[in-house]
Amino acid sequence: LLVIGLPIMLFTGHHERRRALAYTTGVAVPTPTSGIQRWFTWQKSLLGGGVAFAGLAVLATGYMTMRNLGIGPVGTLVAAGVLEERDRIIVADFEDRTPEANLGTSVTELLRIDLTQSPVLRLMGASATGDVLRRMGRDPMTPLDVDLATEVARREGVKAVLAGDIGTLGRGYVVSARLLSTADGSVLVGLRETAEDDTKIIDAVDRLSAKLRERIGESLRTIRAGEPLEQVTTSSLAALETYSRAVKAGDHGDFERASGLLEETIAIDSTFAMAYRKLAVVLSNASAPRSRVNAAAAKAFENRMRLPDVERYLTEAYYYDNVNYDRAKVTSAYRSILEIDPYEATALNNLALHLNGMRRWEEGEELAVRAIAEDVLVAYTNAIRAQLAQGKIAEARATLERMTERAPNSPWTIFFQGMLASSERDYVVADVYYDSLQATQRSSPSWSRGAAGLRANVAEIRGQLERAERQLRTPWPPAKRRRTTPRTSPRPPIGGGWTYSIATRPRMACKESPRPWNDSRWVRWIRRTARISPSYSSTLTPGGLE
Repeated sequence: LLVIGLPIMLFTGHHERRRALAYTTGVAVPTPTSGIQRWFTWQKSLLGGGVAFAGLAVLATGYMTMRNLGIGPVGTLVAAGVLEERDRIIVADFEDRTPEANLGTSVTELLRIDLTQSPVLRLMGASATGDVLRRMGRDPMTPLDVDLATEVARREGVKAVLAGDIGTLGRGYVVSARLLSTADGSVLVGLRETAEDDTKIIDAVDRLSAKLRERIGESLRTIRAGEPLEQVTTSSLAALETYSRAVKAGDHGDFERASGLLEETIAIDSTFAMAYRKLAVVLSNASAPRSRVNAAAAKAFENRMRLPDVERYLTEAYYYDNVNYDRAKVTSAYRSILEIDPYEATALNNLALHLNGMRRWEEGEELAVRAIAEDVLVAYTNAIRAQLAQGKIAEARATLERMTERAPNSPWTIFFQGMLASSERDYVVADVYYDSLQATQRSSPSWSRGAAGLRANVAEIRGQLERAERQLRTPWPPAKRRRTTPRTSPRPPIGGGWTYSIATRPRMACKESPRPWNDSRWVRWIRRTARISPSYSSTLTPGGLE
């Protein structure tokens, strides 16, 4: 605008000076009414300049708005929501199409160095990449071509891969780069720079890096990143994806779907030790026959030696806790994991569960709270159990409220709402929650039958033994999904077995077991929390306790 405006102002000044001189000398100078000269007046020039600067402001505002909102070709990938600020990307090894040796490797390293200066991007480092390759059963020094880099990105939840190549063009070189979406391999950005000879390659890489950083965007609004897959050892990406879906389903209490997905996982990779271990966990939570649980845990134990330390200790801890019980080995395994990584979520949660079983409630609560901080959904259940056992009703209610916010549709939330009501001796409200649990989980055999057991427990505490027995004889509901337990199970899921034995024989003493936290001890804990004596049958009335 200044380049255009300066000649206009000079030309206008020339004509206005002639008119001013004529006015002072009394010489009449006619005002031009046609031709270009009639536009060169101060009034029209200033008005034109104002309009031009206003137009510039509008264009600049529109450009920045489109850039910030990710609209059109000027929008950045950050603003468009494709990438986040400080989101990670993986730089694959550039393909070398030149006669020179290692030129592709050099270009890759130059570009990595340049991109580390960006305040928007974070490159996935060699150490983190090596850890993923080890979990894939590969050498950490394996060259990272575009296919391997994409698989690493999918495992880690990285949204984009930077790939490229360098080739010759006459006497010069062409350096090309493509930013690829991990999800579908689409090209998000494609750029190219040329170098006249090998001495100009560094300059070409610098220009390429600058354009890439500008195109991605150096700030602006962010979006939610994709969730990474579980970090466990398997050579199969398909198995890991199925396993990750199973873990999520199990965390939300959908045991039938989780066990089905885990069996699919094992069919894909029969040496996937952590899948066998997780299958044992899910089957145990669904109160499947003990033989199935033990078989899965034993299979995981057989394959443990190919695992890294953390996964191996997790596998051994579960085996010694469920198949070949050894309390010292269980505790030692989990402690060993926490020495390696104090924030390892599974070890925190499982050790909390183990300590709860040993009635070391304060330690169990502390570990469960730490696991919650690592975003472990099931850790809420262990924290609530420990808090209830210590009589911390207010703390348990606060933990349950946070759990409800985190997973409002999880059956665990309804389960513990009923437990809290029972702990406060509000059995009518507890029965309402358990009835809701039974109604909403009809498609889940384990939860539906378990809810019947919980309702029977409430009826038994209230002295309504006939009602308790009717609940416990509720037939298995038809399952829409794959059944993981037979229609008649020797051990009804989630509490049915212990409630039935107590309801039909209320005066029978509970037998001790060498294992902590067996069914009879859980019953006595419920009664102690509700301040009901095991010999309560002497106080029963025909109407039952209220």
